[in-house]
Amino acid sequence: MEELIKIDKHEDKTSKDGKDYTRFNCVFENNASKWMSAFETDVIASLKSNENEWIIAEVAQSGDYWNIRKFVGLPDGKQEVTKPTSTGSTTVNSSTSSSEYTPTTMYISYAKDIFIELHTVDAMTIQSPDLMSLAIELVKQAHEAFK
Repeated sequence: MEELIKIDKHEDKTSKDGKDYTRFNCVFENNASKWMSAFETDVIASLKSNENEWIIAEVAQSGDYWNIRKFVGLPDGKQEVTKPTSTGSTTVNSSTSSSEYTPTTMYISYAKDIFIELHTVDAMTIQSPDLMSLAIELVKQAHEAFK
């Protein structure tokens, strides 16, 4: 199954059989974390190069263990990822200049983040266009409240 995760840290290991693998501490959207292993060198390289970024990966449970089978990519196919953290800060690709970020970009990002959270919680009761309208309205209300 595909999961949205953030690789927090990793450990290179060798199995009892002598096979090299890497364990990754994966953080989920709900801030829960779990150690998962990857055995394919191309998957390991992709995961390591995107450490501390939100990514989409194909994971599978094998007995008591969780394995990362495939690096699918970044959310929405973008080369940069913005994701709220518990402190309210965001992670942005450092190659993008700060002059590209405007208040409008920030509000769009907030609306997108709200939409994603609402969609995961209330996916069955509200249609996506209505949900996005609600997310935009919430951002507008917050903007007005803090003027």
